[in-house]
Amino acid sequence: YNLADEIICINNVDIKFLNEHGIFNTKLINYYTVDSSFVKYFGNNYRKQIIFVGSNGICNIQGWMYFLKHINTKLKNINVHVYGTICNVKFDLAENIIYHGYVEDIKSVYKNALCSICPLLINTGVNIKVIESIQFKVPVICMEHVSSGTNLIDMNNSKICSTADEFSKAVQDI
Repeated sequence: YNLADEIICINNVDIKFLNEHGIFNTKLINYYTVDSSFVKYFGNNYRKQIIFVGSNGICNIQGWMYFLKHINTKLKNINVHVYGTICNVKFDLAENIIYHGYVEDIKSVYKNALCSICPLLINTGVNIKVIESIQFKVPVICMEHVSSGTNLIDMNNSKICSTADEFSKAVQDI
């Protein structure tokens, strides 16, 4: 830990733990809140893209396959932009899915994002895609178990879903 210039924490519990163990080069990412409800926020947003950012790790692949089979089939006229090495994996093509691949500047991706989606079925600990969304003040639509370990607040900075139907409705309501 002392080899890093700074350790980014997502809650005060982690900072306290690290401080108790003599590690003080910590920084808290402040979770943002939205002035009104999740859906109303999107209606006034200038951002354009619904994004999924992921590596070609097995959890991302399983989650993306779940999205394509159980959620995307219910979406009408809604494009989803996919970034990262997950684009190197061969999936069944869908007209509304735009695969961009690896990008050098992830900030520009989030700058243009209306929201990010995280349809993962397995919680992999702290999901970097959720933390990145929070850092760039981009709301997240995610499955319920993915939100554990974060300070996501349903209908404030995220929409937390328990089923594929809830997830597809959240995307459609944007």
